[in-house]
Amino acid sequence: MNLKQEVIQSIKREDSICNIAIDHLKKSCHDFEKKYHMSTGSFLKKFNKGKLGDEQDFFKWYSVSEGVKDWLKTRSALREILK
Repeated sequence: MNLKQEVIQSIKREDSICNIAIDHLKKSCHDFEKKYHMSTGSFLKKFNKGKLGDEQDFFKWYSVSEGVKDWLKTRSALREILK
């Protein structure tokens, strides 16, 4: 595939935005990890099994972790285009 330089630059800019979003969301996950003394992976297992209750923070944490996954998928797709 032959992409115009302007398109390549736009994709690279989007990649940078993805990195910023991922870093921000991962920091939020880390803050929750410190607050609740568990990793995001452990949290997700317990949350998905309904073992943590309905605390608003848990729904925020879940949303943030889903955001990380979504941004990682987007970044991966952008990088695939640039290969």
